[in-house]
Amino acid sequence: MIADQNSAQKEIRKYLLIFVVLLSLTLMNVFVSRLHLNISLTIIIVLSVAAFEASLVACQLMHLISEEKLIYSFLVLTVIFFVFALFIPLWGIFNPITGSTHVP
Repeated sequence: MIADQNSAQKEIRKYLLIFVVLLSLTLMNVFVSRLHLNISLTIIIVLSVAAFEASLVACQLMHLISEEKLIYSFLVLTVIFFVFALFIPLWGIFNPITGSTHVP
């Protein structure tokens, strides 16, 4: 039973540390958004921190860090389709067939 208590205490410490890191990163996002930086730089910083937060949540809280390769392959496939979906409007705007770069 003592071994179970020790492992439970380690898990609790790990989750509390993750909570503190997520809270501090969220506060950092709020702080950066309040600074008077270039809008492009602000977006890059905030999205980078948010991506790190999302990876921390996915790896630790959703236990994806210990999953098998099949899960990772589905995640990579999802990311590829997501990036593809983001660039579909750009392909319509900068159409090489018509040569039009007009944005209505």
